[in-house]
Amino acid sequence: MSEQSRIESDRAAIIYTLLQTTKLNGVNPQSWHAPAIEKITEAKMTKPDKLLPWNIRPEEI
Repeated sequence: MSEQSRIESDRAAIIYTLLQTTKLNGVNPQSWHAPAIEKITEAKMTKPDKLLPWNIRPEEI
């Protein structure tokens, strides 16, 4: 496996894990994904744990 393939596999695993975590926490994955990605790309993230599914309140989505 090339280094690039390994990196892409790792990224996919992270995304799948986060989406499944939203489901386990009773959060709609589609509702969580777009705002989380928007916040990540808009600002410098000093506390990325605030965007984890169990830390986002439904009114923030």
